[in-house]
Amino acid sequence: MGERIKRIRRLFDLTQQEFGNRIGVKRNTIATYESGRNNPVDSVVSLICREFDICEEWLRTGEGEMFRPEPSGELDLLAEKYNLTNMDYIFIEKLLKDKKARNAMENFCIEFAAIASSTTNGAKKNENILFEPIPFLPLPDETEDE
Repeated sequence: MGERIKRIRRLFDLTQQEFGNRIGVKRNTIATYESGRNNPVDSVVSLICREFDICEEWLRTGEGEMFRPEPSGELDLLAEKYNLTNMDYIFIEKLLKDKKARNAMENFCIEFAAIASSTTNGAKKNENILFEPIPFLPLPDETEDE
């Protein structure tokens, strides 16, 4: 990994000090990475990837493309803007594309809010809270507008 870090630094024409400043570590830490004496912790790897648009797989293993591809869609842009994990991305994509999943999540949130409200409005700590499940609320069918 040290050689790949050095390659990134040189590609951006940065000294070890400048590179370290960009990711918030000291010059001598960069030197230990580049020499192979130490490998960066996961958070530093993430910082390098985010700061220089580097693919994490390439930085860790040398496999694949060096740079992350340009975002191709709105969700990709949001993922980049908010630094979403793969799980975040899949979750949001599922909610956007699947009406039943979105409806289930909405119902879950409503039920959770009801439990939280009951608990904070005088329910005893270990008291079981039972309530009627909220019926499935159908969403408007998009084809009706056509």
